[in-house]
Amino acid sequence: MILEQSKTVELGKHRLVAGLYWQPFYNKKDVKTLAKEVKAQFLIQINSQAAHRPGAVGFPTREVSSELKRKTHYSFASMFLDYVLKFEHQGQSINLDDFDIVGVFELADELYQLIIISEGLIIKDAIGDFDFIHREYESTLSFLQKKTIKFVSTQNSSDWSSDAFNIEPQAIIDGVKLKNHRLSPLNVSTNQLLVIGLMLAVGYAGYAYYESYQQAEREKLVAMAKAKKAKQEAQAQVSIDMPWHKSPRAELVWRACNQTLEKVELYPAGWHYSALGCNDAGITVTWERSTGLVSSLLNEHPNAIVEVDGNKAVDNLVHSALLEPRSIPATADRLLNKRSAINHLNEIAQQYGLALKINSDKGSGLPGQNKKNNSAVIGKVAFEIETKLLPVNNLLPKIPQPGLVVEHFASTDNDKWLIKGVLYVAQ
Repeated sequence: MILEQSKTVELGKHRLVAGLYWQPFYNKKDVKTLAKEVKAQFLIQINSQAAHRPGAVGFPTREVSSELKRKTHYSFASMFLDYVLKFEHQGQSINLDDFDIVGVFELADELYQLIIISEGLIIKDAIGDFDFIHREYESTLSFLQKKTIKFVSTQNSSDWSSDAFNIEPQAIIDGVKLKNHRLSPLNVSTNQLLVIGLMLAVGYAGYAYYESYQQAEREKLVAMAKAKKAKQEAQAQVSIDMPWHKSPRAELVWRACNQTLEKVELYPAGWHYSALGCNDAGITVTWERSTGLVSSLLNEHPNAIVEVDGNKAVDNLVHSALLEPRSIPATADRLLNKRSAINHLNEIAQQYGLALKINSDKGSGLPGQNKKNNSAVIGKVAFEIETKLLPVNNLLPKIPQPGLVVEHFASTDNDKWLIKGVLYVAQ
């Protein structure tokens, strides 16, 4: 069991509380039952706007009880749900039956809030430092089954998602009626305080089920939880298959590319190449005609495929030998973490004046790995690095080798090469 804790944050002139424990309900009697069972002192209630969906009630934990007694606080998670209900995606309001919603907000220095909305209910409301929230964020994304819409408000949004909507917390606050999101006190004794355990087996949802809920909705939620648990257990039975184990070493791929390139006549009479691409399978050359004839090209490259206008052609050349996977692949515990890998790539680019693009993808656990208990959950950092003055064979050893997979080398100029690859990293 883990303990979910609430925290209060001052954002401008507003006092917010995050890290609430949320439960669905159908009528006021349910709310009273829930409040009694969790022994809470404050709550916020959200009535359902859909006939097929319950309402939601949130309870803060005991860490913030004294602050809530002294001053008025508002639930930022309920504000976010209110905001999402009005948000237009691709010109239409979001149908919460079709989408899961993920929000990550930096409320203060090194203090982040994660809010997950599924089936129109707030099922996760967590607050903590970067590392804690990022682990919860990655874990949640691996379980969500619907299309996901993400909202991010942090200094470095690339740590979270490249396709997220950027929205500042203040814009969400300004777009709602504050009184609808105020936490209200409950009439219970001061020693009856909320202590909540979240079920690890479900992964991200802290559902509790009560007999007063409508049976159909209750069975639906239970089925969702069981399906996700079964999926997690099934993955644990699959042997770990490290993606970089099957790939040849980058230097070996480049050596094969050079050997195959030596067989290519780059300048058939009246033709010139416009692009070269090479991976562990072979080389692809794109030719463009200037003054030559088709026969001039085909004399040198009889397997080239000429386009119908006779002015362009593509030729594929397979390496003479199949490249073997790396003989001593790195184990997961030898991988760099994501931030170190990104810093290393930037250091190389800055030191040698290279053009660099990085796309830090979301991490995903490999089959057989337990996200909660194994720190070596694998993510990946995709990169493109372009070199002209520094030869490729001199550059490759400077890139971190554990977990390195080169997807291909490309060039439109014999002196300039683009290396596109992936660094598998520990999250």
